[in-house]
Formats: sequence, C-alpha cells, structure tokens
Amino acid sequence: MKSILVIGMGRFGTYLAMKLTELGNQVMIADKNEDTVNHLAHHFTDAIIGACSREEVLAEIGVKNFDICFEEKIKPQVTEL
Repeated sequence: MKSILVIGMGRFGTYLAMKLTELGNQVMIADKNEDTVNHLAHHFTDAIIGACSREEVLAEIGVKNFDICFEEKIKPQVTEL
C-alpha cells in the first residue's frame, strides 16, 4: 500500500484517485474548487481545498511525506518523491 497525493480533481485526476483507492492505496485529494472536494471527499483517506501551486499549501499538506504525488495538468505529469 502506498501513500498517494492526487492534485487536481478534473476528469483524469478523479479517475486516477478512484482507481488508486480501489487498488488499496491511501489516497489524499487536493483541489482549489471547494464544491468538487466536498463532493468527492468521502471516497478518500483525506481531502484538502487549496491552490496547490502555492508553496505554503503544499507545506501544509506535507507533500514530502507521500510515496507518490500526481498533479493533473493539461498534460498529466507524474512525480515520485
């Protein structure tokens, strides 16, 4: 089991987070849209509302403590920590 952070709950981010949860991982989601986070939060280990482009938000999340971090962009990128 991995500790995973998924940033951005668009179509790709939501699908990815759901699949990673189904595979038995601990998944935290983050998005700047409060309605989106509130709608999805019950599916995941944890959820946060915030603009993850800001360093203080990433520090609050504890981004360095996750095994893997995904960030949804126009062209999705994967970052291993």
